[in-house]
Amino acid sequence: MATEVNIPFPLKGYDSNWAYANQPGLTTPKCLNVRAYSVDEQRARGGSRPGLKRAYTQQVGSGNPIQGMGWFDFGFGETALFEDEFDYANGALNGNAAWSGASADLTVTSGQVKPSTTPATDLSSGEYQSFAGAEWDNFDLDFGLNWNYATTGSITLWVSSSSGNPTDGMTLTVAYTSESLPSPMIGFNGTLEITLVVNGGVTTTTKKFVQGLGPLVALQGGGFKVIADSTTVRVYWLDRLSIGYTARNSEIISVARPTASAHCSKAGFKLSQSNTTGESTYDDLISFRLLDWHLLTKEAASATTRKLVVLSNRQVWSDSSNALGATADDADQMADVPLYSMAHCNGSMFVVDGTTPRVYNPLRTDKLYSWTARKGTIDTACSIVVNWRNRLVLARTLDDPQNYFMSRIDDPWDFAYGMDDSGTAIAGNTGSLGRIGNPITALCPLSDSTLIIGTTRGVYAMHGDPAAGGGLRTLSDKTGILCQSAWTMDDKGVMYFLGEGGLYAIAGGGVIPLTDQRIPGLGNVTPVHPGAAGATGQTYVCLAYDLNRKGILIMLSPYTSGTATHYFYDVRNKAFWPESYPNVVGPTCGVFYNATTEAYRQLLIGGRNGYVYQFDDATKSDVVDGSTTTAISSYVYIGPARFGGGIGEAVTSRIVGVLGADSDEVTYGIHSGATPEASIDATAQVTGTWSAGRNVTRDRVRGGALVFSASNSTAGKAWSLESIHAEILPGGVQR
Repeated sequence: MATEVNIPFPLKGYDSNWAYANQPGLTTPKCLNVRAYSVDEQRARGGSRPGLKRAYTQQVGSGNPIQGMGWFDFGFGETALFEDEFDYANGALNGNAAWSGASADLTVTSGQVKPSTTPATDLSSGEYQSFAGAEWDNFDLDFGLNWNYATTGSITLWVSSSSGNPTDGMTLTVAYTSESLPSPMIGFNGTLEITLVVNGGVTTTTKKFVQGLGPLVALQGGGFKVIADSTTVRVYWLDRLSIGYTARNSEIISVARPTASAHCSKAGFKLSQSNTTGESTYDDLISFRLLDWHLLTKEAASATTRKLVVLSNRQVWSDSSNALGATADDADQMADVPLYSMAHCNGSMFVVDGTTPRVYNPLRTDKLYSWTARKGTIDTACSIVVNWRNRLVLARTLDDPQNYFMSRIDDPWDFAYGMDDSGTAIAGNTGSLGRIGNPITALCPLSDSTLIIGTTRGVYAMHGDPAAGGGLRTLSDKTGILCQSAWTMDDKGVMYFLGEGGLYAIAGGGVIPLTDQRIPGLGNVTPVHPGAAGATGQTYVCLAYDLNRKGILIMLSPYTSGTATHYFYDVRNKAFWPESYPNVVGPTCGVFYNATTEAYRQLLIGGRNGYVYQFDDATKSDVVDGSTTTAISSYVYIGPARFGGGIGEAVTSRIVGVLGADSDEVTYGIHSGATPEASIDATAQVTGTWSAGRNVTRDRVRGGALVFSASNSTAGKAWSLESIHAEILPGGVQR
């Protein structure tokens, strides 16, 4: 008596862990380039995977592999603070790295800067050097001065794009002139003169203050503030002059600033002083000194723009108007390594290559420039960088692989560790948490409160900021994270990573294995690490979440071109699907680009050939370049099943295969064998073609175990399988 059997598509995906006779329900032991959700209507009915096409027509890097991708927002303005209290050991000012361009005539004494000889009639200058390529439009400058009544001296300060040349900022001169009082009076009469020049001499304003009388040894001084916005430069007196001619915190000069002001990028000062009388007896009374220096720079805000950054051929490429540029954004080249690590912060993208950290800012003329700390020191050997709590966190150096280095909160230029506040820069070896127990392989910002740290043999969670009472907890000592690109997060905040034991998830505070009973040995590869040389036998490992298709793409490409199996993990069905792509594609890296234009809001895949790819449901072949397409070889085996029980055989008498209404044709097959394993390996006894809609065939196939297959290897074809029903007859006892 015939029995009707439903043969559902294996929506739970590929499973290679069990005996063929015990293949878990809704799984398959053999498939390639198929997924649960069909490309025609995104229904969970099964079919061929979407095709790959170029996301951008431009090939970057002269056809060299893509070495990294990321995106960030810029144009909303950035602030940076450059400051110095000169509270370090006495000596030449240029002995401090921050002032490496200062004149040797300037010296630091007891927290004050003065000319190194007294009296000094020559002009001594200092220029703040550690701006690290910063550019700004507006600024606030605070500084303090100290002088003696017996002094004639001056300081000239500038904020501009070049030293002492205010073509786009200002020059401010504060000069004190002292005269001896005539006999029989004892003391000096002083005049303070302030001169402001804005934008290359567009306007000059001068104002004088009479200091009055004073004894021989009286010290005077005060604080100044300069505020420059897009329209005006204003100078304020922050203290009270000796006889009260000017009130505290009052404005003393205001000069209009041309609207066409360019960016500023340098600031500095010059100091001079001399003996009023020329008599040596007064040398010890001569004093004109800079007490402190605080420059707050402000990049003018513009329309916020989102940009994709692609690294290839050691250079930076970016998108504009949904197209990649025909040439690199900057001629500067990074280290010659297969992969880079990058992180966004405050409107710039920061890139490390294990040799020379760099910053990419599309608003600058030199868009790619060295990342140099304005405070402290960046370890240039780091090859991993991420943004956590708006700190830039670096790690993975050859000589200190267990250490991590965090910038100050909100300031990627400050690496002065151990300051007495909760926002201070901090390193593992300087903080209370210490270094990690094993060499670091990955930094993974899970949330504002948690940083996951992957190592060679363990996974750790840093809860809370380490400078504000944070703690460190071991999540696993059984597996590590293979490399920096071997992790991703879905839209529910679940983190996935590839370790030595396969794919894992971090949810609910624990590490959950996902492949140990599905695809054993999935993580058994040697990864290519960012900032390190690649070698034959290594694998580009990258995980990226596809928001549109709700799945994790696990990319596993040989460092040298060759056939590879990648996996798509369907989060909705918890299903793994093996996939293959053309060797020239690779891929080498991937990222989901949350573009402002919906059509470009896609999972992007970096190709070995310098193209950026994306999956497209309407593309029925893999489009390698403008003229080359590759057919997608897709197939799925459903079964095996013993419809006759453990000792009997079964015979098919009628098959009904239903394809999607928009599906291309499918080659179906019925395989049989004495055992379930034999049926999987057997050539189909019956094959045929199904087309869109309902297909009925009277195929008779006998066997102890039966398997049904569906496949297509024709270019320009995509298929979806709605259902299969079979009429099964008893076949007697299996001999």
